[in-house]
Amino acid sequence: MVASTCKVSNQVSLTSLTRTPSGSIYHQDLKNIFSVLLYCLDLHDCSKRQSILSKINLKKEYPYTFTLEQAIQTMKRLYIKLQYKSTLTIFSYEINKHLSMELLQIFYFAKLLHCPADKTCKKIADKNTVLQPTPKGLAILHQFCLKMGIPDIEKQHVPKILTTEFNTMQLLEFDRHSRTDQIIHNYHSDKLIFIRIMGPIMNTWSSKNGPDSIKDLGSILKLKSKFKESNLYSSENANTNPLQDGAAFLLYLRKRQTDGAPEDENDGLEANDKETTRQNNLHVSSFHHRFFTNPDSDSHCQYYVSDKGIRFFKEKTVAVNGTNVTVTNCFSGKALVQYLMDCTDLMYPKDALKIATIFLSSGLIECKTYGQNIFFPKKNALYILTEKGNQIVKWKNYINSIQYDIPCTPFSNEFHKDTTSFKLVLKDPGLKYLFRNFMIENMCVENLDVYDDIVDFQKKNSVLKKMISLKTREKTRYLEEIQYDTVFNEFRSNAMKQKKLTIYTAINKLSEYNLSKVYSIFSMYISEDAPNEVNIDSKLRFEVQNYFQAKINFETTLVNILDLKMSIDVSNEQESDFCLKEVKHEGEVIEPLATPPATPSSFFCEEAQLWKVIPQQPPTLALKMCHIKKMSDSECSPTEILFTPKLKFLDDVSVYFEEIKRKIYRIMERDSFAKFLESDQFRENKTL
Repeated sequence: MVASTCKVSNQVSLTSLTRTPSGSIYHQDLKNIFSVLLYCLDLHDCSKRQSILSKINLKKEYPYTFTLEQAIQTMKRLYIKLQYKSTLTIFSYEINKHLSMELLQIFYFAKLLHCPADKTCKKIADKNTVLQPTPKGLAILHQFCLKMGIPDIEKQHVPKILTTEFNTMQLLEFDRHSRTDQIIHNYHSDKLIFIRIMGPIMNTWSSKNGPDSIKDLGSILKLKSKFKESNLYSSENANTNPLQDGAAFLLYLRKRQTDGAPEDENDGLEANDKETTRQNNLHVSSFHHRFFTNPDSDSHCQYYVSDKGIRFFKEKTVAVNGTNVTVTNCFSGKALVQYLMDCTDLMYPKDALKIATIFLSSGLIECKTYGQNIFFPKKNALYILTEKGNQIVKWKNYINSIQYDIPCTPFSNEFHKDTTSFKLVLKDPGLKYLFRNFMIENMCVENLDVYDDIVDFQKKNSVLKKMISLKTREKTRYLEEIQYDTVFNEFRSNAMKQKKLTIYTAINKLSEYNLSKVYSIFSMYISEDAPNEVNIDSKLRFEVQNYFQAKINFETTLVNILDLKMSIDVSNEQESDFCLKEVKHEGEVIEPLATPPATPSSFFCEEAQLWKVIPQQPPTLALKMCHIKKMSDSECSPTEILFTPKLKFLDDVSVYFEEIKRKIYRIMERDSFAKFLESDQFRENKTL
């Protein structure tokens, strides 16, 4: 139990990191761990007080940096305690060196960190390697602080680096499947994403280009306002207050065309003229460099803003099969992957390749130096926009310069005001993209967020109930086979026991996840001091708060397979020699599990629940001869004793959450959806 004077406090424990069916760590878990790490490191600008010794040794110190060794030591004990009025949220991890190195490498490959002393460093190895958060990494920390309400908590500081010119990225976020963690998309949403990636106008790179303009994030107020526009669904101008501008997405796109990167290299500022830029009251990113922003550069991190789009070459010549090929107005495959990894919330490069392949297979881009069927993330793989791609981005100046004429007719009329239902909006990724953007502009996106979270919880809880039913069926089948099968041998017994063990492990893990999700929803949206309070009637809110307060003593302890076996009064060694057919239905087969090999461990506490995360190898399936626990048919099994309180709690909460979801749905359908159909977002984008 987490010690707290709060009204609502609960401990939830897990035994492993949540992983996708393919074995990858979920994006949200990586974001949380990374954010807690940066918060605990509490980085400062040490470059201004550079030591005399370092100056003598000509060793440059960089601001807001840390070494690999410092990160590993910090990850041994990560801890954040967020004290609200009625709830307590604790994030706590304990991660050993092996897992720390694995996670840090993932963070580095995801472009969350870079090495300021060696901008082309592709992998961290030495313990003294100096690391610094990238704009992408700071955008993730930024969102974490605002989601958890850190700026509004007394005695809780906002990391200083978030208020500096290092924090410049408006990160593009993708909607993901709750189970597989795969990106949810369709043809309509692909085109909207394509517009964002290509930018307002062609962003032609030149060494003479000046630094990209960035926002002033020097106050917590601006820190809060940035959150409203820091994801994929935002269509706000970087220089416009999102609370004041209600422009539609394409209208905003047209406005941005006057603010994009210059098409002619003589239109930009000199790259080394930062002093002139500062004199003109423009903030300059510390990541700007006239050569490392070159799309052909090997720099680990190249983009520090996302609103300018991918960098194009005005003209590029490459050698293909011994022949020089010159392509105009093109970008490289490497540049597209670089942009996706620098400016979106992707954690794995393979996802960037998938998105690029979608653009290629959809006929939005075409390769001029390689084949058309496979996307190549190489410098000499040059791509141009197809006629269809140009029609989508609507670069007027560029369209007029090319030889073919692009018709002004839309692709299709997929969505109409009279036939578009709210149910379709929530189901279609493209429409939901636009609707979320509309909700952000109208300052009520928390309604959509809590709806999505409750839907996710309900899906997981439904799976949990199916697992419980499966467990019951397997138990009945096992007892029947013992009773009626005279040749029930040890091999078949072990096969059934290992299946039972697999089901139990899944039930244990999913039940703990659901408990964490429940308290997360309550703390973030429903509690008395929720940082993202949703619009529900006071009576329902009061009932839910009272129920959670009444459950203050509800505790879930760490339950693993070994604990379950130890909770059973195992018979002595002689009982293990009993013939199974003599026991029949009077006993339940319980198999003790050997202690797994030493593995990395970590702890995670979210929304006042402690997650003890111990990534470990799958349990061995080579089970030995069973021990037998005799019990009457009327007794509860050990798993029932352990799981029943949790399942009862989840069932009760699901009733409240269903009512909240229903009310939120009606509010959005009656108010937000009706306004959305009349908005410029819907009118301008329904023909894409």
